[in-house]
Amino acid sequence: MEQQEEVTDFYDSLAPDYELLYSDWEDHTRDEAGRLDAILRSVLPFPARRILDCACGIGTQAVGLAGLGYTVTGTDLSETAVARAGKNSERLGTQIQFRQADFRHLEEVVPADYDAVLALENAISHLLEPEDILQAFSSMRSRLRPGGVTLVSTRDYDSDRAAKITGTAPRIMDDGNRLAFQAWEWQSTDVYRLRYFLMSRQSEAQWTVKERLVRYRAWPRAELLSLAQAAGFAECRWLSPSESGYRQQLLLGYNPVS
Repeated sequence: MEQQEEVTDFYDSLAPDYELLYSDWEDHTRDEAGRLDAILRSVLPFPARRILDCACGIGTQAVGLAGLGYTVTGTDLSETAVARAGKNSERLGTQIQFRQADFRHLEEVVPADYDAVLALENAISHLLEPEDILQAFSSMRSRLRPGGVTLVSTRDYDSDRAAKITGTAPRIMDDGNRLAFQAWEWQSTDVYRLRYFLMSRQSEAQWTVKERLVRYRAWPRAELLSLAQAAGFAECRWLSPSESGYRQQLLLGYNPVS
């Protein structure tokens, strides 16, 4: 429960500022939607119509996909993020059903028979134990129609761990008046505490700094693939960014037809 509360608090706090992490959030949603649309067309043998984004945040992917004509349901652990997503959807003229839900227990909140289930933005890596990953994957698969696909994106932790990453370079936005960056504090060989900083210039000599903390587990590809297979997914495989055109690596798994 401690980790769930930590993650919820992190995204409750981040939701009001999330759009500030991008130079142009609306443009980013359109770019995300275009890339995901191309991926879905390439990995499914039938046209995808109904999508469940089970780590929807403030709607970054869900809103863009709805704008392309998909019927989208968005769920997230953070009620604050879900409320923000609803406002973004209304503002941009899309119709999306948003609900608060833990993606380990989707069957309690949303119906089955989706063409695709998405869990993007490295959200799965907030789960620190294999049994939680297995439960999440099983729940995602249970919401798919036969032959439907789940797409899970993560950081390339195989490379990050080999390079002993301790953070990210600052992203500079708004003509240098806004910066976002991460510092990582490794607590074990594979669990780290992320310190997420957002800095905004208030005047020539004054900045505001917001810091938010949350933990991740740096899951290797092989371990997540094995857990997806254990959850009953078929034809599991990883797609690199160069293969998919998406900015993070993607784990694919299909709900067996029979």
